[in-house]
Amino acid sequence: MNIKKYFNNKKDDENVTLREIAYQIGISYNALYKVMYGLRMPHVSTCQKIEKATKGEVTVKDIIEYCLDKMSKKNICDTTKSQEKQCISAK
Repeated sequence: MNIKKYFNNKKDDENVTLREIAYQIGISYNALYKVMYGLRMPHVSTCQKIEKATKGEVTVKDIIEYCLDKMSKKNICDTTKSQEKQCISAK
């Protein structure tokens, strides 16, 4: 399952903040935020903590694939201005 979708649903369903969720998992708020938005590839131990906390609904594989996808799209957009139109269409 998509990590961002999972935790956004959890926030809505249980009326908790992302900080509270991160604390329950045992990772920092910043680490969880960066993983959720694909800004950083998490350490394997972080992925394992998330998988355990979600009871397997979000797997290590899900997290890695999500982050790779987000990071590859970001890299497409880190191009020169002459390629700006391609970047916009890639989003």
